[in-house]
Amino acid sequence: MKWMVDARNKIEKRGDLETHSDVTVSILASYLDHERVSVQVETDLFDSTQQLMEKIPKYALRKHVLRDGILQIQRRWVANDLPEYELLDAVAEAYGHLSRLVHDAHLALGLLAPDITSNVHGLTYDHEAMDGKLPCMIGHERRRSCDIWLATGERMEIETKLVTVSRAEAEKVSGRYDIDFSEVYSGANTPEETLRKLFDVARKMFLNDEYHATIAILLKGIIPVDIQELRPEEHGQKYVMAQMLADQVRRVGADTVIVIGEIWTAPFDPEQPLARAVDSSDKSEALSGTLVQKRGEPLRISAEILRGVDRVALKASTEQSGGAHNFFSPIYDVWGRAKSPSAEEAQHDK
Repeated sequence: MKWMVDARNKIEKRGDLETHSDVTVSILASYLDHERVSVQVETDLFDSTQQLMEKIPKYALRKHVLRDGILQIQRRWVANDLPEYELLDAVAEAYGHLSRLVHDAHLALGLLAPDITSNVHGLTYDHEAMDGKLPCMIGHERRRSCDIWLATGERMEIETKLVTVSRAEAEKVSGRYDIDFSEVYSGANTPEETLRKLFDVARKMFLNDEYHATIAILLKGIIPVDIQELRPEEHGQKYVMAQMLADQVRRVGADTVIVIGEIWTAPFDPEQPLARAVDSSDKSEALSGTLVQKRGEPLRISAEILRGVDRVALKASTEQSGGAHNFFSPIYDVWGRAKSPSAEEAQHDK
């Protein structure tokens, strides 16, 4: 905070801060921090993508890294007298302190604390979970990053789109599946009960459509606060989507996340611990619903998919509690929970 005051005075009196820019290059090839390939590459500010890739040590480009890995290039602006902070991070930190002060002042005066609500879609954000920061200050580093596919050297981008569903559209879908969606979240007293109700709905929708999109539902307690559809075109995009979902968990203060969709499963092969289930000759498909919580154990409900010549079917649903799930690792980081996935879980490919 003292630095912010000094910086303001310098800008007022001298016109600008003394800053420098640098480029950080890293490789994203896992959901897990301890499995990420971290390579420090000395680079010039205007190096091309090809020049950056040529500087990566060969030992870092293992088979799965080269196939699914993403080269993340991030530019940072740093004030010379605050070298440990990127400038936007420093501003966000200072804003968070001031925001918490104003928040506490309202409570001390017996007033309602100010809400942070999106003027686009009315979503209310969680002041405490964001540590007083604004929603745009969470995950903002993606806006100054460039993601490159290691396999092709092409840029990787993820499009986000806000979709509003009208009541008429919802009622039309409800009739198509013979489901009363108003009852999906009612009558459930725990997140686990919510998952079971949602999975029953997912079974009906899958048997009607013969496929199921990947849907992430964020909850506070048993109340849904955000719903997102994930459409990865390549496996590597899932690493970034997991981070983006974790950022949204922090923004809305979700303490439960449910992801429902189709997955590949395969027995764990100790000779290929990093192999993906989709590449196994012994793989099978399943409809899966996985719940993770800030407090409490995970729960997965799944049903094996049977594809015939002219129809699909689902086996009976089974439940598996406990364990760990790779995709949710960034969310566990937001919650401050350490969760190391077992070797068997690493074979599940969402």
